[in-house]
Amino acid sequence: MEAVFREELERDGLHEMHNFITEFLKSGKGTPAVREYISAVADDDSKLGIYLKGRKYRPKHAWETLLRYAEVRFNEYPELFPETVPDSFLSIFKTGVVSLLKTRDHLGRRILCFNFGKWEPSEISLEQITATYTYPIRLKAFYYLNLPSYALYVHKFVKPFLSKKLKERLIISTTDRKFEVLHENISPKLLPKFLGGTCENETALDLDIIYNKTSEL
Repeated sequence: MEAVFREELERDGLHEMHNFITEFLKSGKGTPAVREYISAVADDDSKLGIYLKGRKYRPKHAWETLLRYAEVRFNEYPELFPETVPDSFLSIFKTGVVSLLKTRDHLGRRILCFNFGKWEPSEISLEQITATYTYPIRLKAFYYLNLPSYALYVHKFVKPFLSKKLKERLIISTTDRKFEVLHENISPKLLPKFLGGTCENETALDLDIIYNKTSEL
């Protein structure tokens, strides 16, 4: 029943997104590059579906996200979105600064890791890391692991200023607890050994999807 309801949401949402796109193209708004991109994805329901799902099947928000992505990509920061994926971009994943796991959590969500200890600013710029995160994804939880104990006091200080969602999704774990907090929410059987799991590090990471997907959006 839920699957049928979700299919209806997606079908209706895509229909509305097509209407938004048609209105935009008829209006003459946007730069030529933005209009060309929007026109190119107009008939690609699989790509539009990414934005629709990322915005909880709210077509107006999905359309605004798609348009904003195009504006950032072609108008504001085109240097972060080259036509081909550069080696420097892939090195973010090869060096382990950013890792995407093959396994998913119990809710079917992808698991992305950022290892500050492996980041060398002289080799990988902040701009390159920024480009890694400028895609339509919905982040459901943030785990900050192996932090010094004073991080808890900093967290308590800033927590009242955070949004309700961020308060629920931001999870802090200090060095004395290691991966205990993470394992309370994600089974060690799904995690590589560098996160206290049982999977071999070499086989736990999904590099194939990085090579295949980075140029699709």
